[in-house]
Amino acid sequence: MGWLIAVGCLLLLGLVPLGVCARYDNGATCVWISVGFLRFSVYPSEKKAAKHDHNSKKSKGARSDSNENANKNARGISDYWPRVQLVLDFLMDFRRRLQINDLRFRAVLAADDPYKLSVNYGYSWAALGNLMPIIERYFKIKNRNLEVLCDYTAEKTEIYGYINMTITVSQLLSIGLYHGIKVLRKYKSITKKAKDGAVS
Repeated sequence: MGWLIAVGCLLLLGLVPLGVCARYDNGATCVWISVGFLRFSVYPSEKKAAKHDHNSKKSKGARSDSNENANKNARGISDYWPRVQLVLDFLMDFRRRLQINDLRFRAVLAADDPYKLSVNYGYSWAALGNLMPIIERYFKIKNRNLEVLCDYTAEKTEIYGYINMTITVSQLLSIGLYHGIKVLRKYKSITKKAKDGAVS
């Protein structure tokens, strides 16, 4: 009976969604990471800002040494292409499993000239019309709400955007396991070729 409970708990754990939420509201950007019903703020973060100011002073002195080391260790792109290919395969598989649960965009256009405002209104809808098929080609979108409005009395254009993307734990583990095995196989192949080249 205990193993049934353990299997049930693992199945429920696999259904837990992991997500990223981002919001842009007239220059203010916020990013959260969600685990189930829990949300953790990622940006803005005061700790990261303080560390960035502290480390920026050290980076100036070490910049010249890092450039020299980079030039010494430079290799051809053919040496790195197998690794790049593995990363691209992982990102493509991850993209297919990722779902956009909520996509919102609202633009309230403002302009002094009514003619210019109407032209910008047409350009905005044309841009959205060209962009959305590309996004829908690469991502699954569950809910969307796109608006472009005109405000002849507003002094400046206001833009609001929100996106919520999730992937389940089981999907993430399956992707990690599959591509982890591919990385190990590729690593063994590269090390074997290196040994054969050293022997010859």
